[in-house]
Amino acid sequence: MQRLGLLEHFLPKGGRYSATRYQIRWSDWTTGAPIVEGLHSGQLDIGILGDYPLLLSAVQPEQTDAQKTRLVSFVSSNPDGSCNAVIVPHQSNLESLEDLRGRVLAVPFKSSAHSMVMRSLQAANLLSNVHLASLEHPNSAKAFEFPIHLADSYAHFAPFPDVACRQGKFRYLSDQRLENLPVFYGVVVRAELADCYPEVVIAYLKALTAAQQWYDRTPVALRLVSQWTRVDTEIIAQILSTSDPKSQPGRFFSETAMRSDWLNLHIHQLSQIPGNEHLKTIDLNHWVQPEFLQKSNL
Repeated sequence: MQRLGLLEHFLPKGGRYSATRYQIRWSDWTTGAPIVEGLHSGQLDIGILGDYPLLLSAVQPEQTDAQKTRLVSFVSSNPDGSCNAVIVPHQSNLESLEDLRGRVLAVPFKSSAHSMVMRSLQAANLLSNVHLASLEHPNSAKAFEFPIHLADSYAHFAPFPDVACRQGKFRYLSDQRLENLPVFYGVVVRAELADCYPEVVIAYLKALTAAQQWYDRTPVALRLVSQWTRVDTEIIAQILSTSDPKSQPGRFFSETAMRSDWLNLHIHQLSQIPGNEHLKTIDLNHWVQPEFLQKSNL
């Protein structure tokens, strides 16, 4: 969307917007926590977030001046949860989740991978027996390198584990998936933007759809995305499917329709984990606003 200038193309320019001059500032973060903070502080208007930070954005912070948010669309889904993985140094003797007992696992806090780790350890009765360390190395993360002496194991979301294992320094902890809970990414916007400038939100969703169509139909799209992200084409093809999964099976599939059942599944499981009880306060009927997606498809 950014590279092709699609948002600029779809932004409203007539009617009450005829005199509007847009200044678009794009921000790229290695995990979702700063995006949630930016939305709540009003520094960001629109953010794409994975399942756990997406839900955290719906929880109203204690600060009285914190901005409220709305979920207006999904972006993609990973039905089997395989996008999140735990990896260990290649020479490690750790082989299973049980082997993490008494060990240190580093993960970006408040990320989709963090959610997977908490749920998996909780299900295995290991949550209090594994020390979780915050993986806060944005410069290293951008280079797809993990600080190998920080922890005994690492958890991250795609494509970081794939790249690390492909480089030969790491391997997956287990050949079996730790869970089967669907993972998803969605578009969260500040409530004030949705209420005061709904046409801008609709324009963003139209640009999002156009970006997916470009990826589906453009032969050089895979190569260009590889150049923009500095990720090998093989890994991108393995992670990102086209809209037709039969033609190119991938880990993530284009999915804009919002799944309240998936949201409820995550809320139900996470709210049973200490420190996440506040997720029960989310009112999905008020927070999820499908009308923007419906209007963008007209």
